[in-house]
Amino acid sequence: MLAKFIIANLEPIAADWHNYAKTCLPPAAEMTAGGLLDEVTDILKAIAKDIGGSQTLDEQTAKGKSLRSRGPLGRIASSHVGLRIESKPVPTPVLVVESISEKPSPNVADIATLLPPPPPKEFEVAIIHEANPAEKNFDINVEGRHVTVQFATLQTLIYKSFDMPPNKIQNKPKWLDVVHYDVSGTVAANSAIAAVPGRDAGIDYEDVKEMLRSLLADRFKLATHMATEPATVFALTAENPKMKDSPETEHPSCVEGPGAGGKDPRIENPLRNRLITCQHMTMAQFAIELHNLASGFVPAPVIDSTGLTGAYDFSISFSRANLLKLPSSAPSAVASTSGEGEATDPGAGGLPPISLFDALQRQLGLKLVKKDSVPQPVLVIDHVEEHPTEN
Repeated sequence: MLAKFIIANLEPIAADWHNYAKTCLPPAAEMTAGGLLDEVTDILKAIAKDIGGSQTLDEQTAKGKSLRSRGPLGRIASSHVGLRIESKPVPTPVLVVESISEKPSPNVADIATLLPPPPPKEFEVAIIHEANPAEKNFDINVEGRHVTVQFATLQTLIYKSFDMPPNKIQNKPKWLDVVHYDVSGTVAANSAIAAVPGRDAGIDYEDVKEMLRSLLADRFKLATHMATEPATVFALTAENPKMKDSPETEHPSCVEGPGAGGKDPRIENPLRNRLITCQHMTMAQFAIELHNLASGFVPAPVIDSTGLTGAYDFSISFSRANLLKLPSSAPSAVASTSGEGEATDPGAGGLPPISLFDALQRQLGLKLVKKDSVPQPVLVIDHVEEHPTEN
């Protein structure tokens, strides 16, 4: 505790203070060495007493307003500095609202002409070609002003850029999810985010999605519109979130397998044979990915009802649905497979099978709740070409 440290080291602190105070003129010139040491000792004792004792809120307020200026601290501040802070009423400028309307006036008739929407963000240069069949792994990578997409079908490009899961995309041609493409694009220098301390110049991930939408419209002639339909969904809720906040320098991703640390709990826990590692994921993005990553447990789309707005890094370890041999159409149908005392670290050893629902709740503090007849947005494809135009 600081107060005890001051009292225990009073003499050496006072000596150092005394040596420094002798250089402070003119006050030091009017004091003897003994007098200066006495004042320093009084100040240190007063500070130790002040910070070592408890104070009520009123006492703290009074202290902040210099209403407790008596005693060593107040006396010394007054005698050495010649200044005192007091609380007193003084005239202060204020803003008086004389009139205000609850609603704004209508926009001018030609607002669309006077203030047109900004042009859609797009790549300055983009190359599309069929992917190497040996790649097999989808990936989006953003480095500086350059964006690369690997091993993505048209369906993948659409649902990634529109944030719309595949089962909510309607009027899909049969070939939409057949051919895989690689995309390489560069944005203009004035479209990139300027470099800031600790972060290189680059592109915002939301802008990348808009650029991909522009690319699909330009090269594949994609035309769409939004609609709604009632559907059964799973709502992702947050009971006691346990995820780690993610640095802003990362890009969103969820992959099967361990993260950068390389720790893979599936080696010691073969019955928990699913490991999903996510980086810089919002709960809205994670909800979309859940249906794609674990459709055996969540056959319907997942909506974000957590109320969480940040981006997080986390891993979740669970078992395949067929290992539990239980219906997986609703959380209530999957029995709890472990006790309340199970460690939240998915790498703990000797663990039995666990459902996705239990894993979400125990490891991440999240919960999936089934809901029926919830109006859900769908993306309707009006037109799309099977092959892109030439580079």
